[in-house]
Amino acid sequence: MCRPYLLITRLPELPDSPWTVMTISQDENGSLTSVISMDPLPEIRTEWHEQHVDILTLKSTRSFRSGVHEARYNDVPTIAKIACFEWEMRRIEREIWAYSLLEDHHNQHPNKSPIVPKFLAHLTENGRIMGLLLEKVKGSQLAPTIWSAAKPFLVDRVSGSSVRLVDFEHTEDFDELLAREELLSLPAELTEESGRGATIEVK
Repeated sequence: MCRPYLLITRLPELPDSPWTVMTISQDENGSLTSVISMDPLPEIRTEWHEQHVDILTLKSTRSFRSGVHEARYNDVPTIAKIACFEWEMRRIEREIWAYSLLEDHHNQHPNKSPIVPKFLAHLTENGRIMGLLLEKVKGSQLAPTIWSAAKPFLVDRVSGSSVRLVDFEHTEDFDELLAREELLSLPAELTEESGRGATIEVK
């Protein structure tokens, strides 16, 4: 749904009674019909942090992309990431799982600097987990091994800039061979100019 504002004006009147899912279809005359139900919404099952925050209590102050916002929490800026659709649940759950591993690692090595933003809370909607809340960091240094491989390709390309967002949506269990192959592919990834993964503007 790339332009939801085009759909909103055509939606049928929303019922006052409790409901979770509305199925909208178009009949043979072109009119919209709707059926509501109380079917349970999908939720994230990976739950490890003691803090839970209702997404509706947060005030969004900036939007980075769909499902990723800067929000005020305890009067400080944070980063809120949520699954807007059912098919986004898996990648958000993988990210939550990755943060649990990194939190355990940091607890085992408290004297070392953390390598990721602090995980502040699970984000919930009506009790179900559907996102995560992270501290907002202004910037951090790359690990020496990554920096040494990336430096020749980054200096001219991001002069005066910095990395703004890192996520773990596609995290996998550690495999040393795959990790080394990925590190060796870093220079090629940093210099490719195909536009892969970039926003596409249709005119």
